[in-house]
Amino acid sequence: MELDEEQPMKYSFLILVFLCFPCIGFSQTFSNGFEFYLPPDDTTTQEFLPHFPIIPIGADDFVSIDSEGHFSINNKRLRFFGTNFTTAGAFPVKSKADFIAGRLRKMGYNLVRFHHMDNGWSRHSLFEWGGDTRHLNPETLDRFDNMIFYLKDNGIYANINLHVSRSVKEEDGITDADSIPDFGTFTWISLTDSALSTSRRSLFTLSSKVQNTNMLWDGITTVHNRWGGAPTEMYPLTLSVELFLHADSVMVYPLDERGDKTDVVYVYQPSAPDRFSIPFDQNRDETVWFGIETFGLGTAVKRTSNVPDNLELSANYPNPFNPRTQITYHIPSNGHVTLDIYNVRGRLLATVVNKVQQAGQYTVSVANSDWSSGTYLYRLTMGEASIVRKMALVR
Repeated sequence: MELDEEQPMKYSFLILVFLCFPCIGFSQTFSNGFEFYLPPDDTTTQEFLPHFPIIPIGADDFVSIDSEGHFSINNKRLRFFGTNFTTAGAFPVKSKADFIAGRLRKMGYNLVRFHHMDNGWSRHSLFEWGGDTRHLNPETLDRFDNMIFYLKDNGIYANINLHVSRSVKEEDGITDADSIPDFGTFTWISLTDSALSTSRRSLFTLSSKVQNTNMLWDGITTVHNRWGGAPTEMYPLTLSVELFLHADSVMVYPLDERGDKTDVVYVYQPSAPDRFSIPFDQNRDETVWFGIETFGLGTAVKRTSNVPDNLELSANYPNPFNPRTQITYHIPSNGHVTLDIYNVRGRLLATVVNKVQQAGQYTVSVANSDWSSGTYLYRLTMGEASIVRKMALVR
C-alpha cells in the first residue's frame, strides 16, 4: 500500500494526542485548591495563597525583635513574605498606588523592600536630577509617601533602604569629595519597642561606601557571597562614637554574617552620666554588625564611687562542664558584688551572688538541670567595674 504525503503527519498527530491524553485524564486534583490564573486587574479580597490577614497598619504597630530573635508586633510573632521595589518601582504614579498595593495583598505579600531610592543615575530618585544629594525631589517624595499610605492600608510593611546608591559630591559641601576613594556610614536601631536611649537591645552597623546582602569577611575586605555579579569590596573602618544611654554599663557583641554572637564581648562603663564612648574596630572584629545591650537604669548625677583596680574573675573549672562548675573571683575591697549568668542572647538566667562581701577571694558552684548544651556568659560586677567570661555546658 502506498502512503500519500499527508499520512505521516496524521500518524504523528495521533501519537502526540495519545501521549498527552494520559496527562489530561489522570491529572491530580485538590478539593481545597485555587485557580492559578489571576486576572491582571484583580485586587479583590478573595483568599489567595499564601494568605495573610488584611489588617491596616496602625501608628502603634511597630515591628520589633522578641527575646528569641523573631519579628513581632505587639508581642505577636510575624512572618514576612516580601518583594523588592527598585528605582522607578519605588515611586509609582499616585493613580496606580492603590491598585499596586491591592495587587500585592491579593498575592499574599506583607512586606516591600525599597532599594536604590537614593541613586544618582536616573530621574527616579529621592534626589533632584542632576544636582547634589542635599535637595530632595518633591515629586518622587510625594509619590513615595502616597505608596506607603496604601501599603499600610493593605497591611503591608516597608523596609526602606537608604545610603545604598548615594554618591557624595563636592556640590554637597564636602571638599574634595570627588577624589575620595571611600567613606563610611553607620546605622543604630533599637531592637525593642523603646527609644534608643532606653532600649535594652540595639543593633549598630558600620560599613564603607557599599554594603550588599550576604556579605562574608575575607581577610582585610569583605565580599558578598556570589550575589548579582562581581564581589563588592568593603574596607575595614575604625570609629569611636559617643552614645547616650540610660544605663550603668554596656555590652557590645561583634556579630557574624548570620547575625549570631561571636566569642567576643566588650564591656564599657560611662565616661559621663549616661554617656558611653565606644570604639568600633573592623580590623580587630572583622564584621559590619554589632549588638549592643545595656544594664542598669543609669544616673542623673556624676559617678564618684571608686572602681577597684584589681577585680579578678577566673575561668570556670571544669570547662566545658556537666552538670556543675566552679567560678572563682577576687575583690580588692569591701563592697556589693553580683555574679550573673546569661545565655548568648543576653538573657539573664540566674544571679549567683548578690550581696556585700569583704575583700578577698571567693569560689561559688554553678549548676542548673534546666539549661541546655551551649555557651553561657558569667559576669562579675562590683561598683562600676565588671568582667565577663564564657563557659560551655555539654549534656
